[in-house]
Amino acid sequence: MNFSYTAYDQSGAAASGLLEAATIADAREKLRRQGLYPTEIRAGQATEGRDRAVRATASRMPGAGQRLRNLAMFSRQMQVLLSSGTPIVQALGAIERQCEQPAWRAVVAQLRQRVEEGSPLSEAMRHHPAYFDDVCRSLVTAGESSGTLPVMLDRLASLTRKQLHLRNTIVGALVYPCVLIGLGLVVLVVMLLFVLPRFAGLFESLDSPLPPTTRMLMWASQMLWTWWWACGIGLVVLAVVVRLWLRSEPGRRALHTLPLNLPKL
Repeated sequence: MNFSYTAYDQSGAAASGLLEAATIADAREKLRRQGLYPTEIRAGQATEGRDRAVRATASRMPGAGQRLRNLAMFSRQMQVLLSSGTPIVQALGAIERQCEQPAWRAVVAQLRQRVEEGSPLSEAMRHHPAYFDDVCRSLVTAGESSGTLPVMLDRLASLTRKQLHLRNTIVGALVYPCVLIGLGLVVLVVMLLFVLPRFAGLFESLDSPLPPTTRMLMWASQMLWTWWWACGIGLVVLAVVVRLWLRSEPGRRALHTLPLNLPKL
């Protein structure tokens, strides 16, 4: 049975959450073993529905940059709290209360609940592969096995910040070419739709044959005017296919190996 509780730790900080126990007395005893002093314990109402809502929120796919920022902050906060002697459950609870993003707060809440139930932190992370990759879980597992979890969390925070810096560098380097390509496409579409049709009559009145490039541009302008709706649908389908491919395992592998093949920035 799930119980919701409100408690205080030894430093006087407030804590709240859900706890699974047979009775209220068992829940109170579990909280005391965790170093918490409960002020209110009550049977959770519609906890199953709330759990489903939390799981649905936590299952949302994060963006790559946001995931790295959350992981770097989480690793650093956990390292500081554990190094100061804070129990891992209380450390997760403190981080949960500071989270501003609902999806990330739900993930940390599930980590705390699984650790409260006796699971190692690495095992709890295994249920959220979109947020904690293999490298992260391996470092946490090594820290738990060797008793050096704060040290491994510090390494994880440093590694994640380096990955975030590399990603920001690559994105910054690609902004200018993408802007130029976008402006070029806009100019090309405007020319095909509005400029070339004005010269169609002039070109037809000429007796000399048009160059191949001019004929190709006139054909593209006519096709764009006639089949503009098909072009729009094709672009949408292409964008969806590319997005789905990037979410697949081959797509992610290709995207992650792309920086290795780029010239040194």
